[in-house]
Amino acid sequence: MIDPHGLTHGERIRACSDEARLNFPCLLAASNSYGRLRMCAERIVEAGYVGYNSPPSEEQLVDWLREYHDNFLLFVYKASDGSLWGQWDVPKPLLGKYRRKCDLNSPAPPAEELQAFKERYTASRRKSAGKASNKIFAAFSEAPESSARSENVPEISEYFENAEVITEIPEASGNSEEIPEISEEFPHGVVVGIGVDVGVVKKQTKDMSIPAESHPKAAPPGSLAPVTKTPQAEESPPKQGEAEARAIVTHVFEYYLAQLGRKKSQYELTRKRMKKGLDALRECKRRFPDGDSAEIAMGAAVDGLLANKFLMGANDRNRRYVDWIDNLYKDVETMEKRWEDGGFDANV
Repeated sequence: MIDPHGLTHGERIRACSDEARLNFPCLLAASNSYGRLRMCAERIVEAGYVGYNSPPSEEQLVDWLREYHDNFLLFVYKASDGSLWGQWDVPKPLLGKYRRKCDLNSPAPPAEELQAFKERYTASRRKSAGKASNKIFAAFSEAPESSARSENVPEISEYFENAEVITEIPEASGNSEEIPEISEEFPHGVVVGIGVDVGVVKKQTKDMSIPAESHPKAAPPGSLAPVTKTPQAEESPPKQGEAEARAIVTHVFEYYLAQLGRKKSQYELTRKRMKKGLDALRECKRRFPDGDSAEIAMGAAVDGLLANKFLMGANDRNRRYVDWIDNLYKDVETMEKRWEDGGFDANV
């Protein structure tokens, strides 16, 4: 579930205090297989701090959880019974392919509010990216103006000028046990501002069968639809859903790099690799249109690559064949081979 590179270099976790960063893995360990955290101090300590001589106090947990929330790592919501939950915003492939049956009853976060939470983070990145450029602009305020026509680029407004206010914590459906919560520390009127699962269950089931929702239904086979480039398409604003698709491909690419031990500086997500990733995602969405199934399917191809011993270096040349395009998403057939290597049933 933890991306080593993201843990040390991610801008959201780096915006947190040292204590919050050090305790981040423990709180992830206290979360369930859906990346959901029951925000109850007793549960968190019993699940994430087993054997600790000096586990954190409830006050410390509250401070860290607030930091994760304010830095867009943790989306906080209420279940129908009033219990408080948090959904970690981590790449779906890092959660693995399957979900524990005992976690099925955990309440899912409200989809619209979760998407709005992610969009606020995206907006904050755009604004923060302009902070340095605003300083450069101010330093050369006396520069002469040009009469030549330039590209229509929107101006960057003041840093977090219009921070949004959540009038109430969104609610989700689902049942959970009656245990004291930390909800009083997340009252109505949480301000999303600067910045970038659960404990001991009384009766744990041994049935680890795979829930039906983790098996997306298959659609008729087909080929990846080509992306046609035109000058008009490059100049026009991104289509609806394109930014989300690119974010998914980026998440899968980061998972790919983390699993193979590659560095972004040495193997970048180039335009060509992004295009192949988008083609693959489009095919996965066509086959598996439900929820996060398309992203899970793309991640399953990476898992299949890792499972193929020959491609991972057990060959007469002792050489790895792990290219993002040639060995993963070159075409439908290549992606299907990786699914087969990893035991992912694309026909369920």
